[in-house]
Amino acid sequence: MSADQGLGLAREYLSVAQGWLELSGAPGDVGDLRVPVSAAPKPVAALAANDVVFLTSALPTSKLKLTGVGLDQDGYLSIVAPFQLAATSEEIPGHTGGLKAADLKAVGTAPYDYDDQAEGGIAFGVSTWGPWATLGGSNKIEIVVENGTPGSPYTITAQKFNDGIDPYDTTIVGVWDKDGVNTGLELLNDLDGTIDSNTYDSAAAVLPVELAALGYPAGAKASDVAFTYSVYGTSWLAEATDGDVDAIEDVEFDGATNLQFGSNAGPLFVGTPGMSIDVTRSGPGIAGSADPALAALAGASSGLPASFLKLKPTGIEILLLSLHNKVGEQDVVVPIVEPGLGGFPGWPGIPGWPGIPGWPGWPPVWPGGR
Repeated sequence: MSADQGLGLAREYLSVAQGWLELSGAPGDVGDLRVPVSAAPKPVAALAANDVVFLTSALPTSKLKLTGVGLDQDGYLSIVAPFQLAATSEEIPGHTGGLKAADLKAVGTAPYDYDDQAEGGIAFGVSTWGPWATLGGSNKIEIVVENGTPGSPYTITAQKFNDGIDPYDTTIVGVWDKDGVNTGLELLNDLDGTIDSNTYDSAAAVLPVELAALGYPAGAKASDVAFTYSVYGTSWLAEATDGDVDAIEDVEFDGATNLQFGSNAGPLFVGTPGMSIDVTRSGPGIAGSADPALAALAGASSGLPASFLKLKPTGIEILLLSLHNKVGEQDVVVPIVEPGLGGFPGWPGIPGWPGIPGWPGWPPVWPGGR
């Protein structure tokens, strides 16, 4: 078995333990029976994240702080991918197996690599209500993008690489324009089999796509990227002739306001408890740069009780995919919050956030004349 399959890409592996179960005491001359058994055990992480706190409505940057238990053993390394949550879908009752693996749960988006125009792209994060055996076989994820470029609509599909004869043990993300011309090719979860990204028996996937594959010209910026997209979960077991089991349709993406994560070097991050990932937002009323002191305080504030900070939700949420969490816990929804009116409880007469020098109301006038 060639490790790179002749493609120059490491194949994806699934470790399987095998053995025999020996049964004795059968009647007559049957003798002992040996039954072959196998299982695919694998270690799992248990990662989540604290709420993301923006200390003012104009602050552009905060921190996504990971919590829980990571994974770093015997070739397994926990990987996470954050997205701005775009849409969710309720579970369809009665589905099992491959149908449940095509039942969509959540979808999000994250732009990346905008500083390198040749590699700039958008990652789609998708989770389902049940695990697929191997994505790109009997189950696929398809995303249809309509953006007004000459090749629109574009179809993005997670499938096995196929040379026209046999499929390979490499899951790809392919892009095709309206005429069926292939315009882009990436790896599922942005990795080949050199690093395990849990492509088998999973319910979470990262689909990266270059901007050029969607018809955007060289030099396109984040603010230039806006489109409508629909996500489809498909299965060979579906009653529909097109294989569709579930759909999340007509979702809007606007790169000018979508959250960005980290340094934009890619959609994936090593999942280590205590690690913080930068979260950057833009749009009307958002400052162009963050005060370093405020940014540091925002990171330190992550995880403090809402009752202490009097936090309020902003209506924007992060879809955190932890690829090595156990099935059912791979998608974590993280709220983005801001302080509401009142600041710290017990400090009367000081509106807003009272504890930062240079802000109105500082220094505070303590009750009793302090």
